[in-house]
Amino acid sequence: MMNTSTVSKLAGAGGLTLVAALAAVVLSVLGGDWGGAAAAGVASLSAGLTLLFLVTLMKEIDKAADSAQAAARGQLGTRILNIRDPGRIGRMQHNINHLLDVTEAFAREAGAALEYASRGDYFRKILRRGMVGDFGLYSDTVNRGLEAMDQKTSGFKESAARVGARIMDVVQTVSAAAQQLQASAESLSAVASETDRQSSRVAGAARDASSNVSSVAAATEEFSASINEVANQVAHTSDVANAAVHTARDAERTITTLSEASARIGEVVGLINNIANQTNLLALNATIEAARAGEAGKGFAVVAGEVKNLANQTARATDEIVSQIEGMRSATDEAVRAIQGIASTIRDISGAAQSIHATIDEQRGVVGEIAGNIHRAVDGVHVVADSIANVADGVSESTHAVSEITRAAGDLSHQSDGLSVDVRQFIDQVAAMR
Repeated sequence: MMNTSTVSKLAGAGGLTLVAALAAVVLSVLGGDWGGAAAAGVASLSAGLTLLFLVTLMKEIDKAADSAQAAARGQLGTRILNIRDPGRIGRMQHNINHLLDVTEAFAREAGAALEYASRGDYFRKILRRGMVGDFGLYSDTVNRGLEAMDQKTSGFKESAARVGARIMDVVQTVSAAAQQLQASAESLSAVASETDRQSSRVAGAARDASSNVSSVAAATEEFSASINEVANQVAHTSDVANAAVHTARDAERTITTLSEASARIGEVVGLINNIANQTNLLALNATIEAARAGEAGKGFAVVAGEVKNLANQTARATDEIVSQIEGMRSATDEAVRAIQGIASTIRDISGAAQSIHATIDEQRGVVGEIAGNIHRAVDGVHVVADSIANVADGVSESTHAVSEITRAAGDLSHQSDGLSVDVRQFIDQVAAMR
């Protein structure tokens, strides 16, 4: 097969032949050799036609070379125009144009598909029509890769959405329990304050009775009235203490339920962390595959990098959630211990109140005989005064413990709100993935 250098040499030789033939014609005419002149003329004509053919051939080959060179520079839209040669040169030029058509179509289709994929849309595939040979194989490979990315991305988003919804349910349960705990603690605080006021009032009455018992002979009626008042107050105190015990038990059960919900949150967060690790691994594999694809995989590598970044953000978010849960569980344990202490103190208050009530009943029964039993009455009043002082001290401690519970419940509610915000941000990030 001849190359352009060979054609150029032939054209040069043809030119020399034409010049030589023309010179022979001139010499033959000058010498009067008309037969030689005719032969030289035929040779000149033949040389001229050959030279014209070679020049035309060189132009067609140059057109093909220019198109190939433009395509090599990335200008795939260049084509060979005005193809007139019906032979091999023309067939070669048509084949070059067809190759450029298929190459440009493949590049455009691949570019469009990867552009959509970079935005998270994988429905745009390379059209298989007209893609022959290796172009068809490469098209199928890219289409399968896009379909696999679509399935994996959709699966991850669905799994993350389900997990996020599950976590939100748990967070809402925790938040509701925290609010209920705070309300119960505030109710306990109000009861404790009321009990403190009542105990102070009873203590004052007992002191008055102790002061007046020295002159009990002259103030029997006043003493009897004081005893009745003390009995009523102690009975009320006993009722309040019993109600507080039930409230404390309810609060303890609520906090226990909250602790169990915190454990379930930890399990769900562990599941999220596992999903994030798996997603990170998938993104790494996708990055490697994109690097192997070369220039065509750059857009795919960007998507894989974004998925990996989101997976890392998800892992950091789950670590923060775990930290919040640990703080919440610690606060829950402290609240359980505080409520148990309150319940124990209130039971002591109830027992003391019942003891006081029994003592007062005994004193009420002997008021009619107070003249003969004045010393026993004095002792009984001192016992009452001491018991009331103990009750007042117990109520003061209960009030402090209830304040601690209220503060712990507020912290728990605040942590629940923070956890809810973190989970919502995570769900929004997953939903925004494209």
